Amino acid sequence: MIGCALVLAVIVASAYLRLSQAGPGWSGLTGLARIVHRLAASAEALLVVMMVAVCWGVRRLWAGGALTAALIAALTVFLALLGIVTAEAQSPAVTLGNLLGGMALLGTFWSLRLQARSAVPPDRSTTVFWIWSGVVLLAFQIALGGLVSAHGGAKSCGTIPGCDGEWWPAGAAFALLDLIRAPDSFAGSALLADPARRALHMAHRFGAAILLLYWAALTVGLRSRDRAAAKGATAVAAMLLAQVALGATVVASGAAVAAAVIHNAWAALTVVAAVSAASYSGLYRGVGVSAERQTVTSK
Repeated sequence: MIGCALVLAVIVASAYLRLSQAGPGWSGLTGLARIVHRLAASAEALLVVMMVAVCWGVRRLWAGGALTAALIAALTVFLALLGIVTAEAQSPAVTLGNLLGGMALLGTFWSLRLQARSAVPPDRSTTVFWIWSGVVLLAFQIALGGLVSAHGGAKSCGTIPGCDGEWWPAGAAFALLDLIRAPDSFAGSALLADPARRALHMAHRFGAAILLLYWAALTVGLRSRDRAAAKGATAVAAMLLAQVALGATVVASGAAVAAAVIHNAWAALTVVAAVSAASYSGLYRGVGVSAERQTVTSK
């Protein structure tokens, strides 16, 4: 639980630094965000070392936990190296690496906690497939949001549900899906009128609708055959509905930094809910809760 809280703190601080386009200074909220980011990241790295040591010590009794801890360690090293090597990089690939890596780290931490508390569930392989398909869709939607952020496209569509009267901007291209090219330095009216950014923004909106409909349909479909999994899917669908409302708030506020940071933080919490839904579907198979597992869970 502590690990999840630390990773969430890093995600929120990183979102603020990215969305506010913070410079190299340490004054005001920028300085606070940098301090929170570094302290939380350092504490999380120390915690990972201890977790890996504990899980490795009980690997014969809990192989799944040891593998999950190893994945957490790998993600932590990846994010640390990404931050060091690409500190000044502007390519969307760096933004997505940090964003998706952080979300994956949070979800993996949470999955370890759930594994440590799980008993042996019945086999529900079909349910697992549909739940994890929803998790993959969630990851794609988060990636689209990251691209909107990386290209400064949050302000490109100022109305809801269409983009200033259009459902799809004329002359739109998909050049902004290029993860290597640095964003064009448009500003003011040129930025708002850029059809590529408007198209990317609308693709994010369409993705939100598809994702919400998928989890809502999954909730209905599971209700009659797997109530535990349906409960988890319902929680995800409810959080996605709230996320749509938060997205509308971002648009209505003119992409205010505070609203956008909350939008990012809620996406992270939705990842946690989706991982929980996967656990309800019978993904985690164990032999009960041992003392060693409780030791890891308490961290």
